[in-house]
Parts: sequence; C-alpha cells; structure tokens
Amino acid sequence: MTTQYRATEFERSLQTQLNIYSQSIGLGDKAFKWDRLSVATATQIIAESSSMLRTMEKHQMALADAIKGVCAAIQEIGGVQFREAIPNFDDSITRNKEAESLEAWNWVLAGKYPFWRYLVNYKGYDGKVAREIEAEAHANAPDDPFNGA
Repeated sequence: MTTQYRATEFERSLQTQLNIYSQSIGLGDKAFKWDRLSVATATQIIAESSSMLRTMEKHQMALADAIKGVCAAIQEIGGVQFREAIPNFDDSITRNKEAESLEAWNWVLAGKYPFWRYLVNYKGYDGKVAREIEAEAHANAPDDPFNGA
C-alpha cells in the first residue's frame, strides 16, 4: 500500500486560507504568500500588490482625518493654537522618497512644478508657510527659476 500525498491541494488550500485571513483583517487578499518554504509577510510583498497598497493608503487617509479632527477639537476645547497637524506615515517600504523628491525638484527647476508645492509634499512645510518662502525667494532673486512656478 502506498500513501498518496496531496501536497498541491494542501498548498492551494493554505494559500486560500491566508488570503481569506488577510482580507478579513483589511490587508487585501494578497498580504501573505505561501511558497513551500515559508510564509512571506505583507512587508515582503507589499510592493507587488497594488490592491494592498491602495487599502493601506485608504486606511492612512481615514486615520489622518481622524488625527486632524482630534487636534482641531483640542484647539477648540483648550483654546490652544498650534500648527496644522499633518500625519506623516512611514511608507519607505513602498516608495523611494528620495527619488520622488529628486524628480519633483527637477520639475521645479524646469518650471513645471510649483516650488511651494515641492516644499509641502517633500519637505513637510505647511502650505501657507511654503507660499511665504516661495514669495521671499522670488523677492530676493527676481530672475530665479521659481518665477511663475
């Protein structure tokens, strides 16, 4: 009598269960990946899954709105004034911020991207402050490449 192994069916079943689990906890259907030797985590495969990336960004936007709301409530109730709360989530796993920043800077130099927006998106400045910096830079050097950007 020989024992028949059904490894392929088992592996498919295991992957299906991992997909169901990851979807039920809000990570999309490909957060975990079975590859016969181990289970890969979301950190290892997040760049491969645009669905998971979109889910993560959707959750970050909701969380950012909640954080801003709490800060606004603190300001209102406590009479405290502080800068706008801008949550900064670490997405270094999914994006190369340095490369994006360099590309955006090149667009600024080419006059195709506003300098103030670069300051907001890549340097963390508040929009109002970034516009003031841009205006000051232009006032000090009227022939600068930021003119009209």
